[in-house]
Amino acid sequence: MGYKRKARILFVSRLGAGALIAQSFAHTLGAAFITARAGACASPACLDLAREIMRETGLEPAAGEPLRMPDDTAIAWADLVVAMDAAADALIAQRPGGPPVRRFPLEEPALAGGDEYRALRERIRARVEGMVGGMRMLENQSEI
Repeated sequence: MGYKRKARILFVSRLGAGALIAQSFAHTLGAAFITARAGACASPACLDLAREIMRETGLEPAAGEPLRMPDDTAIAWADLVVAMDAAADALIAQRPGGPPVRRFPLEEPALAGGDEYRALRERIRARVEGMVGGMRMLENQSEI
């Protein structure tokens, strides 16, 4: 049977790199279930490094720049907003009638080296794989 449409998920992080990584994994690992966008609370200073470490996995990073947050249109578009760090959580307030907000307690290293971003990438991959696994399980149950 499957979903009527893909879930729309907005990932938001302070600098945008974590959100871009999550968007990239969601597009690749959850292509059957998820349409994702990325948002940044501050100037996305670390995007080139985020794109580089995504390419190391053999996956192409999501194209484009993260949306500048808060973007009411992007929030209204989303079925779910994922605040990936404390700064994003503070900025993205639960809006009456708006999408639910989930929190990934992952702090984005400000202009850190590649090793910190590789560790962040793997934590984000595990979170996105969990989301996709849950959606896959729900789809399988609906077919029974």
